[in-house]
Amino acid sequence: MAVGAEEPLVAACAAGDVAGVLRLVAEGVDVNRATAAEGWTPLLWASHRGHAGAVQALVGPGGADVNAPGPTGATPLYVASERGHLDVVLALLDVPGVDVNRTNLQGDTPLTAACGGDSERVVRTLLGTKGVDINRAAMDGLTPLHLVVQMGSEPGILHSLLEAPGIDVDKMDVKGRTPLFEACSAGKALAVEALISAGADAKARGAGGETLLDVACMSLAFPREGRTAHGIRTVRQRAGPLLKVLILAGLPSERAERIVMDDLGRGWQRAVAILLKAGVGNVKS
Repeated sequence: MAVGAEEPLVAACAAGDVAGVLRLVAEGVDVNRATAAEGWTPLLWASHRGHAGAVQALVGPGGADVNAPGPTGATPLYVASERGHLDVVLALLDVPGVDVNRTNLQGDTPLTAACGGDSERVVRTLLGTKGVDINRAAMDGLTPLHLVVQMGSEPGILHSLLEAPGIDVDKMDVKGRTPLFEACSAGKALAVEALISAGADAKARGAGGETLLDVACMSLAFPREGRTAHGIRTVRQRAGPLLKVLILAGLPSERAERIVMDDLGRGWQRAVAILLKAGVGNVKS
């Protein structure tokens, strides 16, 4: 985003010109005046660009409103978290009155933004902040844990969330899907293993009554790539989460592997029928 020359404080913040920011603040320039074009305050610009010095110059006593959002509802802390600017996040967290759970218009918190930005250091910092709501869901019901599983973020972020006190590993989104459902649907083997180890319910059902096994089978059998050579490779890559679910449900590992790999090689429809009939919790050896 470009910065207009007619807004000198915004220009100084965007450029990280701390001396310029201090001079303009001392001259009495309105530190909360948003730009006409973007609707962003100087603090939003400094946070977005990652200029911690400019941020600190703005938020002194009687300074900028630390929670003032832009047009999308994103606060300076949200913006800095999304961009992975740890120094700015730390500076903002030091400001009295900062709202660590203030959401944007979609209901996403700074923690959600950090998870989406794939910044493990910022995620860890926010998780260690007093009052942060680690289970706050957005309008679509997705929690930070849902998002991390969907995105396939760095393993450290997933483990940091799972180790956080009070984490709800079985919280459902508006579609009635837990993070474990998302992991199986996306074919994220490591996430499936980590979630189950953290106590996620492998026998949970979705809003429509579908089991975890149903979701895994459908995702496994009908990849976006279709029934092509690449599609078949994709199916085989997705076998990991399904194997774990089948084995945890009581099916011997050799039989589970044979069903998933051999039957899929000969005919996906047959494999889906066999696996869906088995059902988590009702698998017989």
